[in-house]
Amino acid sequence: SLPAFSFSADTNTGIYRPAEDQVAITLGGTQRVLLDATQLALNSTVAVRMDGQNRFRYLQSMVQATRSVNQAAADSTWVAVQFDVEDFDTDAMHDNVTNNTRFTAPMAGKYLISATVRFSTATNQKYIRILKNGTTSLGRGVGGGQTALVCLRTSLAAADYIEIQAQHTDGASTNISGNDT
Repeated sequence: SLPAFSFSADTNTGIYRPAEDQVAITLGGTQRVLLDATQLALNSTVAVRMDGQNRFRYLQSMVQATRSVNQAAADSTWVAVQFDVEDFDTDAMHDNVTNNTRFTAPMAGKYLISATVRFSTATNQKYIRILKNGTTSLGRGVGGGQTALVCLRTSLAAADYIEIQAQHTDGASTNISGNDT
C-alpha cells in the first residue's frame, strides 16, 4: 500500500502506520524502517553509516557453549567437538542438537573466537584448530598435558560457520572431557 505521507513526484516513498503504535518508512514501495515502543528495525538491505567522531554501536552477537559429557577421540585424528550446552546464545548462532559442532555467523562482520579443549589424559601433545565452513583452517593451538587453546579474530560473511576440532597423539583413543571444554 502507498504511504499516508508521501511526495507528489514519488508516491511510493514516505511514512505510514502499519499497525497500532508503529511508524514505518517506505522507500520505492518497500518498508525499510519500522519504529515501535521497543525497537528501531532496519530492513536487512539498509546500511547504517555515521560521519565524524560518532560511531554506531551494533549489538554484539555472542555464544558460549560447552560439553556436558565426554566425547571419544581417536589417536592422531581431527575430531569436531560437539557442544551440547549453551551458557548463552544471543542470535541463534548454535544449536545443541542439529549440527552441534557448528557456530554460524548471523551477519557479516569481525568475530573474536576462542576455544579451549581438555582431554582426559595428560600425556603427549594436544591440538586444537578452528575451521571455517568445514574446510579452511583459521588458526590452531597446541598444548601439553591435558589442554589446548586457541584465540583469534577473523572476518565472517553471514551464514559462514566455524567448527572447533581437536586432536591428540596419546597412542590410543581418549576422551575430550565434558564440563571442561
